[in-house]
Amino acid sequence: MILRLLMLSIVLMGVASGCARERPTPAPQSSGNTNATPVPTPAIPDSSVVTLRQGQASALPHYPDDAVQFLDVPEESRCPVGVQCVWEGDATVILALLQAGTSDTTRIELHTSRRFAKDGTYKDLKIRLDKLDPYPQKDMKPALADYVVTLTTSRQ
Repeated sequence: MILRLLMLSIVLMGVASGCARERPTPAPQSSGNTNATPVPTPAIPDSSVVTLRQGQASALPHYPDDAVQFLDVPEESRCPVGVQCVWEGDATVILALLQAGTSDTTRIELHTSRRFAKDGTYKDLKIRLDKLDPYPQKDMKPALADYVVTLTTSRQ
């Protein structure tokens, strides 16, 4: 009985020490094109990539008179680099789609986690959230003005 308790204690201590290890910090990744010019994506026919800084807007590739604007990141719970987490977390991105010649605005909420909606629709377009930079660090949450979102737009 004492031997079993001793073995169980050793196993639990090993598991606990393994959970406390930090992940290596990956090299910073480029946010790509931040001048808000849609770029055709040959991998997906009739699609384009749009990269926006927070607050920035760009013409929609398939509807050049309409625009997409990156408004906000109201929720940032992605597991920071350098921290061991139970799940990957999620960040929420709010976009505004502005229809030309009207005051109509469509808001779309997209997520970084596959557990939630990563894409939304506007007219006959699918708008997919591909990337949100920067990724949170262990002791620092990004400022709203630092965020850059990468989207892919394609016809449905």
